[in-house]
Formats: sequence, C-alpha cells, structure tokens
Amino acid sequence: MNSPRWRPPLSALLSSLLALGMQWLCWSWLQPMVWFLFFPAVFLSVWMDGRRGGLWATLFSTALVWSVFIAPDPAIASRHAHVLLSMGVFIGMGVLVSLLHGRLQKTTEQLTDVLGVLRATNEQLEARMRMRLGGIVSSVLDAIISVDAEQKIVLFNAAAETLFGCTEEEALGQTLDRFIIRFKLAQDESAELCGNAGVHAHKVHALSGRRADGEEFPIETSISQTEVAGKKICTVILRDITERRRNEEATAMLAAIVDSSEDAIVSKDLNSIVTSWNAGAERLFGYSAGEMVGRSITQLIPPDRRHEEAEIQSQIKRGEHVEHFETLRLTKDGKLISVSVSVSPIRNKEGQIMGASKVARDITKRQQAEAALRASEEWLRLITNLVPHVIFAKNAAGRYIFANPALAETCGLPLEEILGKDDFALVSERSQAEAYRSDDRAVLESGLKKYIAEEHHTDLAGRKRVLQTIKVPFTVPETGERAVFGAWVDITERKRAETALQDSEERFRTMANSITQLAWIAQADGHIFWYNQRWYEYTGTTPEEMEGWGWQRVHDPEVLPKVIEEWQAALSAGRLFEMEFPLRGVDGQFRRFLTRVQPLKDASGRLIQWFGTNTDVEAMKQAEEKIHHLNADLEQRVIKRTSQFETANRELRQSRAELKSLFESLPGLYLVLTPDFKIVAASDAYLTATMTTREGILGRGLFEVFPDNPDDPDADGESNLRSSLGRVLAKGAADTMAIQKYDVRRPDGVFEERYWSPINSPVVGADRKIQYIIHRVEEVTEFVHNKSAAAGRDTDLSTRMEQMEAEIFASSQKVQAANQQLEAANKELESFSYSVSHDLRAPLRAMDGFSRAVLEDYGPLLPADGLRYLQVIRTSAQRMGNLIDDLLSFSRLSRATLSKRTMDVRRLVQDTLEELQSQHEGRQIELHIGDLPACEGDPTLLKQVWINLLSNAFKYTQKRESAVIEIGCNADKRPNVFHVRDNGTGFDMRYAHKLFGVFQRLHRVEDYDGTGVGLAIVQRIIHRHGGKVWAEAAVDQGATFYFTLEGDNPP
Repeated sequence: MNSPRWRPPLSALLSSLLALGMQWLCWSWLQPMVWFLFFPAVFLSVWMDGRRGGLWATLFSTALVWSVFIAPDPAIASRHAHVLLSMGVFIGMGVLVSLLHGRLQKTTEQLTDVLGVLRATNEQLEARMRMRLGGIVSSVLDAIISVDAEQKIVLFNAAAETLFGCTEEEALGQTLDRFIIRFKLAQDESAELCGNAGVHAHKVHALSGRRADGEEFPIETSISQTEVAGKKICTVILRDITERRRNEEATAMLAAIVDSSEDAIVSKDLNSIVTSWNAGAERLFGYSAGEMVGRSITQLIPPDRRHEEAEIQSQIKRGEHVEHFETLRLTKDGKLISVSVSVSPIRNKEGQIMGASKVARDITKRQQAEAALRASEEWLRLITNLVPHVIFAKNAAGRYIFANPALAETCGLPLEEILGKDDFALVSERSQAEAYRSDDRAVLESGLKKYIAEEHHTDLAGRKRVLQTIKVPFTVPETGERAVFGAWVDITERKRAETALQDSEERFRTMANSITQLAWIAQADGHIFWYNQRWYEYTGTTPEEMEGWGWQRVHDPEVLPKVIEEWQAALSAGRLFEMEFPLRGVDGQFRRFLTRVQPLKDASGRLIQWFGTNTDVEAMKQAEEKIHHLNADLEQRVIKRTSQFETANRELRQSRAELKSLFESLPGLYLVLTPDFKIVAASDAYLTATMTTREGILGRGLFEVFPDNPDDPDADGESNLRSSLGRVLAKGAADTMAIQKYDVRRPDGVFEERYWSPINSPVVGADRKIQYIIHRVEEVTEFVHNKSAAAGRDTDLSTRMEQMEAEIFASSQKVQAANQQLEAANKELESFSYSVSHDLRAPLRAMDGFSRAVLEDYGPLLPADGLRYLQVIRTSAQRMGNLIDDLLSFSRLSRATLSKRTMDVRRLVQDTLEELQSQHEGRQIELHIGDLPACEGDPTLLKQVWINLLSNAFKYTQKRESAVIEIGCNADKRPNVFHVRDNGTGFDMRYAHKLFGVFQRLHRVEDYDGTGVGLAIVQRIIHRHGGKVWAEAAVDQGATFYFTLEGDNPP
C-alpha cells in the first residue's frame, strides 16, 4: 500500500524533533555525543516510511544538530575533533541504512510476489526468485552469503567474491566456516533472537573472515534467518572493517601516545583558549585538564612574555609552524621553567585553520646540562692552559690541530703559528721530526698507546730538552678524522737532579767516611751492605767479614740477643731503632755506643733502606757523673746566693726606710730637688716652717709651691733662688746665698713675711752627673726683725747680733757637711746595688749557661725527668735575672734625669703598640683609641709607662675570647687624666693598695707571668712627673688604670 507523499517527511520531522527534545533534556549527560538519540529517529523513520523516511530523517536530524548544537558553539568541534567525524558517519549511516532498507524492502516485496507465484508454480517461481534475488544480491556493495540448514553456501554474491578472493562456483556448496571463523556460534546467538521460524531478525557481529589465500581480516556481519518453502535459509551480510579498525587503532594509539607523552601536548583555538590538555601538561605545569580546558593559555605565560603568544597566534593564522621556540613559562606554584615550544596549526576538513596544537618540553635539565658542559669545557680549557706540561693533538697528516700554551712556550712561538704546522717546522733537527712522525704513524696504525720514557728535543732556538712522551689514538668527534693525542713532560730538570743525586751520593759516602761516628747502610730486610771507613778502623774488620749479618761478631755476647730482638722488631714495624750497647774495638776492649737507625722511605712511603750510626758515648757517660755533681753543687750555690740576695734586699729596704725616716726627722729645714726643681723629699721641720704638707708638695715644682708674694712688687726671692740653683747645676758645687726675703703662703692663701738663709748643694751620681739638689735653709725672720729693731741701740746688742750671724753661718757649714754625708751615702747605696746585681748575675749566668750546655750536648741521653729538671733550672735562673733587671730599673728611676719636652701622645701610643705586636698577634682584640692630647714629659720614661700598662692589658685579657682594650683621656679636667681600660680578669679593690708595691702581685705566676715590678715603675715615673696614678677594677670585669701629669698640658 502506497502512503501519501507528505507522510515520510512529516514522520521524519516528528521523529527528529522528538530526538532533539530528548537530546536536549539529556545533554548534560550525553555531551559531546550529539548524534546519540538521532540514530533511533532515523531507524524509526526507515522502518515506518522506508528509504524516503530514512533520508528525510537523516536530513532533518543533521540540520537540527548543526543549528542547535554545533553552530552556536563552534568550540565543540575544536575541543572534540571526533564530532565532525561522527557527523559524517551519521549521514553516511543514515543514507546507507535508508538505501539498504529500501533495497531490502523492495526485495522483500519482490520475494513475497515470487513466493506467491511459486505457490502456484513452484519450479517457475523458484527460478524467477533466484534470478531476481541474484540480481539484487549482485548489485549490493556488501558481501551477501546465504546458507541452508546444513551450513552449505547457496548464495555468494559478487561483493563476496571480491572480498574473499574466491569465485561463486568455488564457494557454493562449501560450509560458511571456510570463510567466516566461529560463524556457528554467531548463528546460534542470532537464532535465539529470531525465535519462531519465519520471523526476520538480525544482529551485528564483529567476526574474522578468511580469504582464499588464508589471510584473516576483521569483518562486521548482520545475520538473518528466514524460511522459504519450508526450508531455513540463513543470510549473512558482511563488510570488511580492516580500514576502520586501523583508523580506530591509529586513533587509540595516537590518544595513548598523547596521553603518555612526557611532553606537554595542548591544543587551543584561535583565541588561545585551551581545548585539550594531556597528562604531560599536567606534570609539567601542575594544572589538571579540568583546570585548564576552556581557559586561556596566557595563564602560563609570564607578564613580560605575553607578546610571544600574540606573535605565535599570528604565525598560526598564516598557516606557519613554530619550531623549537625556547622561552619561559609559569607553573601552577608560580615557578618559572625553561621550555622548548613547537606549535602547528589545526585545520578542519575544508582546510580552514581552527586552532593550534602545541608541544612543550621542559628543557631546564638540558640547559643545566649545557651549562655544566660549558663549565666542564671551561675547566678543561683552564686545566690544559695551566698545566705545565705540553698537551697536543695532531691529525693523520702530522699537523697540529690543538695545543696548549705550554707547547708555545716550549717551541718559543705564538700558539697561532704552531696550529696547522707539523714537527718539521718546529724542531731544528730533521731527524727528530722524522722520529716524531714515525711514532705518530705507529700509534694510528696499531691503535695502541705509545710511551716514550726519554727522548731529546731541540727547538728552533737551539735549546735542548729531555722529554717524556705519551701518545694515544683518538677520533675527532666533529669530523670523524683519526688523530693522535699526546703529552710531553719536560724531565730536563729531573735528569739534572738525578745526575746531581748521583754526585750527592758520592759526596755523602765521602762525608760518611770522614765523620767520627760509625755509619752503615742496610737493605729493607736489614742486610747491611755498606760501612764507612771509621767502622773498619774501630772494629779492625774487613768488608767481607761484615757483609750481611757479620756485625754480630763485634757485639758483646751477653747483650747480643737483646740487640737482635730489638733490631728485628724495628725491621718488622719499619720504625726508628735506638739502643745503647757495647761494641768491641780493634784493641779487644768494649766501649758503649749509642746506635740510631733511621728508616729511609720513597715518595710512596715504601721502606727502601736503613741508615745507621753508632756514636761513642763512653766519655759522655763518664761526664754524666760530673754533671750530677755539678748540678748538686750548682743547686747549693743557687740556694746560698738566693738567700744572700733576699738578705741584701731586706737590708736594702731597711736602709732605705731608715734613711727616709732619718732624713724626714732631721731638725734642719731640708728639701730634695731634682735637676728640674721638682720636690722629691722634705723634712718635717721644713714642712712646719713653710706651713705645707708632704702630700701637697711632693712631685710638684719648687716655684709652683713657693711663688713670689704678688703683693710685694720688690719681691726677688724666686729669681735669686733660681739663679743659685742654676749655679749649682752649672758648677756642680754648693752655693750659699745671702739672707733672702721670701714670703710664704699660708693655707688660707695670705702671704707671711719670712727671711731665710739658704744653701744649695749638688748630689752627684755614679755617672758624675747631678742627680739631686739639697736645698737647706735657716729661717732668720726673727733675727732680721730684731736686728732692725736694735739698730742704734747699745754696742752689746750689736755684738750679740753679730754672734748670732756667726752661729747661723756655722750652722750652714754643718748643713753642707750633712749634705756631703748624704751624697756619700747615696754613692755607697749605688755601689751596693751594683755589687748586688753583679754578684747575683754571675751565678745566674753560670746556672743558665751550664744548663743550656748540658741540654744541647747531652739532652738525648738524659731521662725525661732530667730534661725537665734542667729546664726548671734554666727557667728559674732567667726569671731571677728578670727580677734583678726590673729591680735595678726601678732603683735607677729616682736618679734618672728628666728630659721634658712637648710630645704627641697618640704617636707615642702607636709606637708602643707596634713594639707590643708580638704579644697580641693572632688574637681577637678590639682596640679603641680616643683623643689623646699632647703633654709635657720625658718621652723615654712615659713610653715605659705605656709599655707597662698596655702589656698588662694584653696579658690579663689573654683568656678572653674577644678582648676589648680602650685607650683615652679625659681632657675636661686639669690636669688631663689618661687611662687604659680592659675587659680582662680584673682584681679585688680590697687589695688595690698592693698594686704599686715592688714584687706585689694579685695573681699567681702560673696564671700570669711577670715580676711584680712593672706597676711600681709606672708609679715612680708618674711621681717624678709630679702626677698621680691609681686604678679601679672588679673581679672578672676588667680594670682601668688612670694617671695624670704635673700642671696643665699643652693643647
């Protein structure tokens, strides 16, 4: 029955719309499979309206999908490249199914008609049916094969002939398993689906076909079963899917390659939006596909490189490729990585550029490797340039293709002139060049390394050298050319050294034969092969008798076993052998010898020989007893002299104390002045007469303490006294002054009128220079007043006055005599100090000298305790010598003449620090030097002050990891206050009064060395300058020493 013309398109449209609605509702689950629900619509239309319905449904479905899903979102095609492919498959399948259904439907109708006719005339209908069916089957593009119930082929169309490479005549009557593998199983499955016989059904199976030549190939089959004239006929429609399988496999393989690639493979559209993102991209950039697909690729590009994407997109739009573009990209964690990018355009079926495919490879490691390679090449270049030996390479023609600077230096030519030349141009003798060339050929032909221990070379300048050469074959990587690589070691100096060594050995043997010791040389196993001449002279033996172990015959048989035991132990351990034992001389007498055998080793530490000496110590042993007696006697003398020294010190201190007490208690008026008129001593009577105190005047200038009365314009006492003192210094003799009017300042500052009768006497030292001036005065104020009051009175009173003057003169003479006695006492004290120094130094020098001689001559023979005892004696003697030196220096300070001048204190401190550099060298010390104004003083003595104070600062901070020493001055006060401050061990202020005493120490000698005189010397020098010295400290918190000098210092 024919349906109306409008029905097929209408039913096709309705089924397509229905599929569209369902697809739209299920789009979130089905995307991007846009054709999923449209296949049923096409099949439904084909089933309902045949070929026309299927074609209309295919047309409507394609239009709807394109307009609804693809056109609005072109990116879906770029993101899912198979969408366009599936559209082509859909259209092809729709058309194919429609046409096939139409043909089948028409065939079915014809078969139905034929069956009707057959029922009337069976044979005629069957013939017609076969004719018609054969024509239909022959015209179908797919292979069609029909089999009967016995699986015999009854129909084999032309497409089947082409597909299986077999003619219809050959195929008919054969079983289908001949062409389709496992067909029976597929047929059974179809039979279950077909149900009752006569019902048409089919199922698509993926099976394997077998061609006539045995080749197997994949096929897709559709099996249907029908019953014709009571016979079951099974029809198989099949097609070769080899190409499709290949395409699918290629697509799967491509997908697997992309997914498993270590490189990042990314596709993007022309707007730089990512459309695909493989696992390599995830590993490289850290983003997952879900994080990047649909987002701009510029997310990976650093801001300063965004222009690169625009340039790449421009090239892609022009259809160009970007190959191995090296740049930087950002990872998810913000890290910059180096990548090599290759970009290719993606085109659709029409050839239009739809996007780009980008492959990015991490080249960080490659760049690091390249950098490492460059560094390695640079190191190699530096090594070859710096190595003192010649390194070279020559090609097969013998020309230099590489050389280091050492070759240029050896040849005396610039390196540029050497490269490209052969040996004939670089050596003066042709025979040498020919020998070098022959060696090169031998290396290249044999392929083996060649070592030449010694060969002589003469360069163009005629300089001769001895070379050690090694050559090896190698292939130049760039050209593949065979070449020779080699090195020269100049052994000229070594050969000279070997010659010198031979000469030295000869000189050694000559020297060994001339020494007084017995000497010999043994092999590593102890076999003695050489003795010096002295050995044969002493033992009276011959070389034949002594060879090997013959030396045993000159040993004491009682001691020999011990000697052999010790010698064997030394041989086994390879250590120094030292032993004392007797040897028999030519006279048959045994003498004791000290034997020392030194192992001789080569550069690798291998024992090669032994060198032994036997030193006659018989006389030394006899001297040891004398040394013991000498040491005992020396020790007693040291004890005796030390006792005498201590007694002398006590007497000296007692004498000084008595002299000081005697002087201060004298009834007369005395001052002791230095040559620069500084007051160093005063009698109690003088202090009373002048209304002063000892503390107020000691160390100060005479005319500073006793100036002229400023209220008396006629006062001339100061000038007269200065003149008298000047005459004493000039003549070296006493000077008696006339009665002087010299007013005295009371403690309240008011001057009182006084008259004095002065006598000034010099005190001369051992160097015949004036050390002090004794200023002796008699106060005659009352006498002068009485004499004036008695003017004009009676003669008796006048006579009495004259008598008093005579008494005063006599008293002056007594004072002068007392001064002379004082001078004599000082000379005697000086002589006593010299005598003490000399008498104590002599035994100390003997102790130190003899101890040193014993250590030098007999040190190796003494036991450890004996060495220690001698060292103690030397150390004690040297320390006592230092004590004597410091004591003498201290005693001379009082007599030393001051030579004052203005000095640069900073310069003085810098010079002192330079002298003391050895005390703080290698230590971590912070030195802070503040402003140090100039001052007046004796440079030599004040330098000693700085030396002693800074030495103490260095010494008492030596246990600090970081010492801090500060040198400065407080110029806000007058006089200036200088100080030295440290962060050392400090001291307890309860014992500060002991600081400046002679031999007074606040720390143990074991902790800090010294004699205890340094600070006493500082105090004496400062007092002589009219200043003061004191200290402030705390235990383990450092100490500060302050001192001032007399008067205001110059700016």
